Amino acid sequence: MTRRTNIEQLSEKDREILYQINNLRYVTMEQFRMLSGYGKSYTFAKAQEYERVGAVVKKEIRRGRVYKRNKKGIYMQLTQKGMNYIFDYGYPVTSTAQRNQNTKIDRILSIIRLNDLVLSVKPYDWEFLDGRDAKRRHVTNIKSSLLHGLFINPNQNVEYGVFMLMAEDSERTIISIKQQVPKFLTLTNFIITTANTNGVLPTVKYFDSKTVRIRDRNIPKLQVGGKLRVLPEKFARYYLPISKDNPTINKIFIESLGFQVLVDMENTETVDEHDLSKRKFDYVVRFFEYQEEKGEDFYLANLLDNDLTQIRNIKDYSAEEYQRDGRKVIILTTQQHFHKNIHELFVYGNHFIFHPIKSKDIVNAKRWLYPDVKVPERKLKERSASPLTTKKIDG
Repeated sequence: MTRRTNIEQLSEKDREILYQINNLRYVTMEQFRMLSGYGKSYTFAKAQEYERVGAVVKKEIRRGRVYKRNKKGIYMQLTQKGMNYIFDYGYPVTSTAQRNQNTKIDRILSIIRLNDLVLSVKPYDWEFLDGRDAKRRHVTNIKSSLLHGLFINPNQNVEYGVFMLMAEDSERTIISIKQQVPKFLTLTNFIITTANTNGVLPTVKYFDSKTVRIRDRNIPKLQVGGKLRVLPEKFARYYLPISKDNPTINKIFIESLGFQVLVDMENTETVDEHDLSKRKFDYVVRFFEYQEEKGEDFYLANLLDNDLTQIRNIKDYSAEEYQRDGRKVIILTTQQHFHKNIHELFVYGNHFIFHPIKSKDIVNAKRWLYPDVKVPERKLKERSASPLTTKKIDG
């Protein structure tokens, strides 16, 4: 590669890559490889070139005050010169170099972790706006808002505010989120991601309980106008592409598990015509394994996305309502402790049937439902020839 020292000598593709780096704010070398698509050696060569021409600056990843990280590494961010350069070529860049310099390390670590999820779902037509752009889109006067960004689903009809929780016990952070979320008046759907699976249960409990603050002031349980998903970041990488945000794909996935879909509960006319329950079920299905009589119908509640709003609604489908309606509810879950264990805390009664599937069913479904989608290799090593079809995804 020619050794260039003038930023104006960079190519159109270089400018696009720099723009993507700026949108993610901070990227590791692995993330740089994912967004650029370059091989291992060229990844390092390009990073050195961008640094040499003054477009980016590299910094060492340090341990945070709250979020401890033992693994060392390097992350990059655009300089003011880099921002000015792509802005001059028509890219919508708002200069935030000074604010970037003042960002606390804990915030940087959480942004970097969330970027792993962003880059994993981007090939499946999910869009992402970082926290700066998200706050401008959904104007708020909250000082030091914890909002990390905004996900826009493939159909462009749902926007999710995103928070990334790095520590297993994040009570103080969750209290702040509970206070801030109601102040986003134009944002009603949220995804809370956790760095590991152990963080999901305490997060759900904190959201669902009244939290007593130091000054004896109760903060009520968090309620939003739409979805409130709580997912481990790694699981979200696999599940979001086949989630209910892509209804056609999700229905195919449900049918691949052996369910015969009779009614999509999003069809309000059919729901009203057949006097179906207004609880937040996803489908009316038939499933021979649980039939006590031929042709028996069931409601299906797909709780794989851990939508706390939906879980609360389903919980209110009482035994008395079941007696009037006549349909039991199949709960689609997994045996992972961030799924079935949580769902059983809320949903109980003889008219609920838990149906756990295996994590590898989700991994495999994503692969065969998107045969042409290739997620760029993350690791800075040569591609492995062995598939990861059955790799465990709860870590």
